[in-house]
Amino acid sequence: ADFSLAINPEDSGAIIMKANACLSSAHADEAAALYEHYLRLQPDDLSAQISLAMCYTSGERYQEAIDILADADRNATKQGDKDGELTQICQLMAFAQSRLDHHDEALRLMEKLRHITDETKRWWCDMTEGDIHLHAGNTDKAEKLFTQALQGSPERGETLFHIALSYSDAGYHEAAIELLEDVWTLFGTEDGKFVVPHIANCYLRLGNWKEFLSFLQFSVSCDREATIQLFHDRFPGIPPEEYYARALQQFTGQTD
Repeated sequence: ADFSLAINPEDSGAIIMKANACLSSAHADEAAALYEHYLRLQPDDLSAQISLAMCYTSGERYQEAIDILADADRNATKQGDKDGELTQICQLMAFAQSRLDHHDEALRLMEKLRHITDETKRWWCDMTEGDIHLHAGNTDKAEKLFTQALQGSPERGETLFHIALSYSDAGYHEAAIELLEDVWTLFGTEDGKFVVPHIANCYLRLGNWKEFLSFLQFSVSCDREATIQLFHDRFPGIPPEEYYARALQQFTGQTD
């Protein structure tokens, strides 16, 4: 893509190729800039609009996500036969509204989502709505919906993992740690080790430096990309293999 763009900076095929690569590598800010460029050239590309909204959401640019999703919704409706895209747009819109504390609007969008989503994906709606209630402080309602989601999900481990992340994102880090440990048990010692960076992040948020360092030490070997995504802002400009040494120095004054 870079080679093509060096020849023609307006090569839309190369731009979207690089944007997709950046998004898949968790470089959301760079991907967002590329999708914005691409959409100036191809303004009706629905897939790119949705991908840009995902980048904005990842960067907590929720109002910008809502704005592009509104454009995507109009585009999908105009094109017709885009039920899959419309459900994704509605889910992302509900998530963004929830993060802006527009909980009533988020729940209204969930009602719409349930009407346009296939019955086999009811568990997915339960998980999304549970996340909204959790961020609104309705923990009992959230727990009920999460239980329903687990009962209906064809992938119990993946669903439990996303529920754990919802608790962490909402600030319930102790509950998130318990759920992440359950995920690890469910997947097994080796396959479940992808939870380690997320457990480290929870302990960091709790201010438990000892446990944070204990899990951070093994985070890169367990899930390198997740480690970068969770901690690159805290340790800018250095490779993730050096995060532990830098953290150890910050919190204890030691170098090894």
